Amino acid sequence: MVKEGNGKTLFKGSLFPVAGKTGTAQIANGNKGYGVTKTYQASFCGYFPANHPKYSMIVVINHPTAGVYLAALVAGPVFKTIADRVYASDLQVSQAAPLHYVGNTTMPQIKLGNPKALKQVYGKLEIKPQYASNNTAGGSPDTSDGVPFENATYKSGVVPSVKGMGLSDALYLLGNAGYKVAVRGSGAVVNQSVAAGSIEPKGAKILIELQ
Repeated sequence: MVKEGNGKTLFKGSLFPVAGKTGTAQIANGNKGYGVTKTYQASFCGYFPANHPKYSMIVVINHPTAGVYLAALVAGPVFKTIADRVYASDLQVSQAAPLHYVGNTTMPQIKLGNPKALKQVYGKLEIKPQYASNNTAGGSPDTSDGVPFENATYKSGVVPSVKGMGLSDALYLLGNAGYKVAVRGSGAVVNQSVAAGSIEPKGAKILIELQ
């Protein structure tokens, strides 16, 4: 592994170990030898990840300019840039932590509301939605086969329950039921000023509090 030599600072703090060797050589100018015009070749040859090698590469730069010719300063950075991109694009080698699967003991927190949007999110997360009922025996539905949710409904002139909803869904439901809404806070609805099921005339104002 590159822990010693000219390239040790180049890979310090890298997400993966690299093994390799720098090479700096002066190139002869034909039969005139080395003394007339000094030209160099810089190279870095290595493989990674060093603990479980999968990729090998050599970077060779002929006649580096700008007065810098040491391989650790010329070829090394090129090697590192390419290696970083290869490592980042390979999920098999860049998976640093092993996956741990746990039992279905704590389900993700959800907000009540639009079932179409909710099912789309479940699909992306590969979570099975489970349609539940308020009359579920035992007081709460079994979540072993999925996350339970109910479709939110409203009736004109009857205050719907919006507790647990996000702001957009709560506004949609109360607005369609005919009410004006005042909002306090952000997050999910934790309280509404008029109890669900109350008979209120259209245009009545309802305050919802979110946390």
